Amino acid sequence: MSVLRRLLKTLIPSQPLQTALARAFNEFKIARASVSPNSPQFSALQGRKDLKLHLGCGADVRSGWINIDLMLTAPAGFDLSQPNTACISYDLRNGLPVPDGCAKMVFSSHFFEHLEYWHGKKLMADCYRALQSGGIFRIVLPDYKLFFKAYLAGDRSFFEPLRYGLVEAETATLADFMTYAVYQFGEHCAIYDVERLEVVLRNIGYGEVRVSQFDPAIDVDNELRRKFSFYVEAVKI
Repeated sequence: MSVLRRLLKTLIPSQPLQTALARAFNEFKIARASVSPNSPQFSALQGRKDLKLHLGCGADVRSGWINIDLMLTAPAGFDLSQPNTACISYDLRNGLPVPDGCAKMVFSSHFFEHLEYWHGKKLMADCYRALQSGGIFRIVLPDYKLFFKAYLAGDRSFFEPLRYGLVEAETATLADFMTYAVYQFGEHCAIYDVERLEVVLRNIGYGEVRVSQFDPAIDVDNELRRKFSFYVEAVKI
């Protein structure tokens, strides 16, 4: 339990109020750590072309990419002097403040499900604006159809790799696994499948939307992502 939650539990008996205040404090921390859309980090991208944007990168910070996420700092020893490389701490719910047509690729893995639907849709439209003609938006998301299929089939073994995320793992039921998979402690805000994602992307203007497969050259290569993800590429014609 964090110091803040222990303090709130001591001072405020109401659990809902504790949760609300903790979330408000977290938003305050995000706002303080997030740079302005007019910051030098974004201003430095003016006039650039053929950029690769990595949205919601988490710890997967890459050389040769513009890495953007909340409260992001470059890992120790990471070389920021490499061409077209940056680490930008920014709240992507506020949009993507990069020049029109500056990017040849936008990549995001297991990030958009953490955004409210309207924030996610706006950001996907910003990705379209940022891409040059022929540019690719590659998005990786949890494959909830697999989760629901396994749940209905009673396939407990399918969920075992998620056991680490359970609060009461020793008494876990299939419903516990599903609750974690879908909600992830309240961090997941939207559910996508291929059909919904394609409708959103085509309505934005992407000329081609295609289902892809795991690609070790770009995708996060671990058991959980390979097993529980679906992959889509959208092309700006």
